[in-house]
Amino acid sequence: MKRKFIIRNDSVRDRAIAAVREAPEGMAVEIKKHRANRTNPQNSLHWKRMDIIRMHIADSTGQIFSPEEMHDFFKRKFLPVRLVEVAGETEKVTPTTTKLDTKKMAEFMDAIDRYCIDRLNLYLPMPGMEDVA
Repeated sequence: MKRKFIIRNDSVRDRAIAAVREAPEGMAVEIKKHRANRTNPQNSLHWKRMDIIRMHIADSTGQIFSPEEMHDFFKRKFLPVRLVEVAGETEKVTPTTTKLDTKKMAEFMDAIDRYCIDRLNLYLPMPGMEDVA
């Protein structure tokens, strides 16, 4: 059984305390700062940008990439890689953007923006720019 409480007021705090009191032995309790996962608008804008980037590259170089390939390229370029060791073998693991909080997702998107301006001479749409192809 897993329960999560985001303390926003005394009522939620009281329910969390009650849940801890009722929890059977062997349960773990963790208190940490809540960070909201990336938002749906962030995700939508990110994928729109991946399509714009791939089309720009196709127009300027003739190279054809999918939005997913662009996404993977930027994940490997800008997200920290972890080393995971299993049975004596070590592999690099790139994190998924689905686990990024809103701040980390914004930082990731900013890094992509800077790359596109500096390397591709491409200015990407910003949040709120709905009329972008």
